[in-house]
Amino acid sequence: MDADYINTNFTTIEDLQELPTKLNELNQLSQTIQQIANLKTTSSDSNSVIPNAPQSILNQQEFDNALEKITSVISMISDPGFDLNDAIDNMNGLIAEYGPVSMFIQLKQQFEMKLDSIKMCELLKMGKSLEERLSSPELSQEELRAISNEINSLNDVNNIIAGTLITILRNKIQTKRQELETQLKQLIKNTKWLSTSSTKNNEISNESLTQISKLFQQLINLQSINNIPKYPASWWALDILLDPIIIRFNYHFNSTNKETNKLSKPEWAFNFIETFLSNDIGLINLIVEDTFKQVGRIGLYEIITSLLNPLRIKIQKMLTVINENIITYSQDKIMLEKNGRLLSHLIFELSSFDQRLRTIHKYNPYIYDFQTGPESKWNGITSDVLLINRSGSDSNVAVENWLNFENELATKRFQTEIITTKDAFTIDYDYQGTLELGDDDDSGSHIHKYILRPTYSAYGLVKLINNLSSHYQTLNIVKYQLKYVSKIQLNLIDKYLDSLNRQYRTFLEKFNFKSVLNYIPGGIKETIDESSRIEQGQRGLTMLTELYCSGKFISNSLEYWSNQLIFIQLWQAYKSYSGENVDDYEDSSIFESAISQYDDFINRLINDYEDFFKGEIKQLVKQYVNSSQWELNSTIHGDYELPSDDLSTIVNTLPTYLEILRRSLSTLDYFMIVNQVVSIICNIYYEYIITNNQFDRKGVDQLLVDFGHIVTSLHILLFLNCEEHAEFSCDGNDSYVKVCQAIDLLDSLDKNKRYSPDNDYQELRKEYEHGLSMLTRNELHDLIARVI
Repeated sequence: MDADYINTNFTTIEDLQELPTKLNELNQLSQTIQQIANLKTTSSDSNSVIPNAPQSILNQQEFDNALEKITSVISMISDPGFDLNDAIDNMNGLIAEYGPVSMFIQLKQQFEMKLDSIKMCELLKMGKSLEERLSSPELSQEELRAISNEINSLNDVNNIIAGTLITILRNKIQTKRQELETQLKQLIKNTKWLSTSSTKNNEISNESLTQISKLFQQLINLQSINNIPKYPASWWALDILLDPIIIRFNYHFNSTNKETNKLSKPEWAFNFIETFLSNDIGLINLIVEDTFKQVGRIGLYEIITSLLNPLRIKIQKMLTVINENIITYSQDKIMLEKNGRLLSHLIFELSSFDQRLRTIHKYNPYIYDFQTGPESKWNGITSDVLLINRSGSDSNVAVENWLNFENELATKRFQTEIITTKDAFTIDYDYQGTLELGDDDDSGSHIHKYILRPTYSAYGLVKLINNLSSHYQTLNIVKYQLKYVSKIQLNLIDKYLDSLNRQYRTFLEKFNFKSVLNYIPGGIKETIDESSRIEQGQRGLTMLTELYCSGKFISNSLEYWSNQLIFIQLWQAYKSYSGENVDDYEDSSIFESAISQYDDFINRLINDYEDFFKGEIKQLVKQYVNSSQWELNSTIHGDYELPSDDLSTIVNTLPTYLEILRRSLSTLDYFMIVNQVVSIICNIYYEYIITNNQFDRKGVDQLLVDFGHIVTSLHILLFLNCEEHAEFSCDGNDSYVKVCQAIDLLDSLDKNKRYSPDNDYQELRKEYEHGLSMLTRNELHDLIARVI
């Protein structure tokens, strides 16, 4: 059979009407093929060969089966009543079994074209029917809704036909809308609906309320047929119902040269809306609540959505004016700052208004049913106006202007009010911190004496950061909140650390270097008297403590902010927006990097504290170390040995240093440094006294008295000899315990007894409850040899 048979015989859609005739022709052709096959069979039996017979037809049985099946299918689909879908399936079967034979493929395509034509005819008939129904002059809302549903079903199949019908339907609805709106507007005008006098005097009759409610319901139902509004769009009927309020709003806040329409007073417009919601919402709900329930909406939320439309327009106008002024006065610092303040005030008041809508009225236009959650989050009218980008760039002009001004203003405050004042790094000893109950004071007026006292600059920075947070906390637009934190707040925190580092370098130049030279014999030629040296040490320690209090107060604040909900949410949002794996982040908060930098700074200061007290304590005990005698048998003593006179230097001077820390640092910070001081004292005492001398009995007694005198004189400041369960105690300090055990050993040794070093002096250790645990074998050996 010629492969062009289909193309030759089926050239147009109309040719499909002759499909049965063509199938009959094919059937006749199949009969001819059958006759040829029979002839071939006969010839084969008589051992004759048909000239030019195809060499491929070798298996007679397979050929007969295929021919029979093809003939059967063609005969079956030739029936005019045969289903077209089944015909297509049969053709697919032939193609699957015998391959993509051109005749099979083209015949299948013709069936598909005919089927599509039949379906199109059915759709056109359906569309014609719907169009005729829409042409009816009197259609009820129920009929319109039914037609709309049918059109929507049709739209899923053919949007071209449905699109035409939707246009006709909308025109029909628009005509009915105009009729109902005219009636409702006239009724509202006649009843003085929502006018001040009618509202106050309850002049609207029940009959009028019923008529208003009826027309309102008809309009809502009409719009809900195929035009349910989605925020920020509103309902036609509700806009008409609220029109008296909107007219008054526009009169006060959108009229030129009106006293109430000030750029500096956006809060007046917000207050107008909120006052209406507080005073008149009950009357409105009486009309709208039940109607909105029928269409799956919440009346109060739809009212607020409608009222926000004129407010949104006003805010957009205000932003336009302010942004234009910022461009116009870009070279005028006074006017530029004035408009910057107007912009900041507007955004602050607007975001605060959004927050009040959320908290007072629980407003979220994406909640349609209190039993289910919202479709999405409402970012506020602030987001509506700020996310409108008319410039076509990636950033919004108003937002960039706002961020720039906020940054300039914050930086100016930082420079003039915080960092450059004379007392910037002076500790504020009047700072009271958190109120805590005293042991015997239930009034809550007792102030914890040992809280960390900040410097004036550190406290000022924390107040500034907290104040800045309030500027964007209600903004509810994460993108801009993150920009604010990174561009302004984190920048100020970094600037303050830079200032601390500069101040720290000044400290090193003034005190640390000279102090080191003082501790080196021959380090400096000039002689500094004791009182001058101590005074210089106090000044250096005070400056070091001012730096510590500054850095630690900011570090503590950063830790506190890291646990605040808003910053936790911002950090989570940042990680999700970045598109990276959350587990890849080493930082645990938005302030983690700053905390790490401040901690590094504080650790340097802690090392400086250690260096200071090492050098200073060596100076304070220098005379005591050099003049003390421990072989005292030739010296006559009374029954009560007195402490060495040279200890007066350390027991009188060290408290002046420690008091600087005690009145400035928190108990925890003070304990951390004092624990170092205890270690320094004990290490010096062990190295320069205990392991640098030999002791007779009187010498050991004097050692007990002297060390006991140091502990007794300084135990309060050094947290020694504390109660058993004291919160802070240095009684367990390793160096302190080591000295105590060493003196205990010296005090109890019998110089005439030989102590075996076998097994790490186990026999000796058993004689002591503490087991001489802090002393090594070599140290025990050395101490035993020191008793004479």
